[in-house]
Amino acid sequence: MADGGKILCMYSGGLDSIGCLHALLTDDAYAGFGVHVHHMHLVNVEARALAEKRAARASIEEFRSLGARRFTYTESGHNYSFLQRRFIWDMDISAFMAANIAIADPTIVQVAMGRTGTDVDGGGSDFQRRMQRAQRVFDAVWSLEDRQRPVYIFPVVAHSKAEIWRRLPASLRELAWSCRRPRYEGDTPVACGKCRTCRDIARMHTELESQA
Repeated sequence: MADGGKILCMYSGGLDSIGCLHALLTDDAYAGFGVHVHHMHLVNVEARALAEKRAARASIEEFRSLGARRFTYTESGHNYSFLQRRFIWDMDISAFMAANIAIADPTIVQVAMGRTGTDVDGGGSDFQRRMQRAQRVFDAVWSLEDRQRPVYIFPVVAHSKAEIWRRLPASLRELAWSCRRPRYEGDTPVACGKCRTCRDIARMHTELESQA
């Protein structure tokens, strides 16, 4: 482990989290930290757990094949598909899980999340309230600990999705999964093209094409 302790990267396999992990593994600012990556299989009414699991595992293997510096990787399963009329936000369960992982591993000093400038600019006050609630979830889990809690960091929040896309190696960005409501052709996930993240990706491509 690096002298600075360890950063826990909560990882979905989407463009934002791939960009976040890429920053942690390549930017000099994080060179003094070890990195632990955790992916949650979130089974809910959006039916994207399989698509995200495949993207997460494939992109982790690609990081390793590209010769990224060493990191550890774990997964956990969370099934909320029975809650048809109550959607649990990713931020909340991610904060809950991150706190528990950090409690179990006292070398973790920071928790990295893949929030981008696109998220912040487009999410408005509702996004900020959800971010604040997730932080309170983390703090609640941590409340019984008698040591300093890890600090949340956002390594790519200064960048738009388009900027992250340009920064990533092509082999990594092509593995990202962002659609929240995929359909399946057999076992193959297909993006809906209609959800917010699909629209964000479409706008990103339009922006990139206009700059080409």
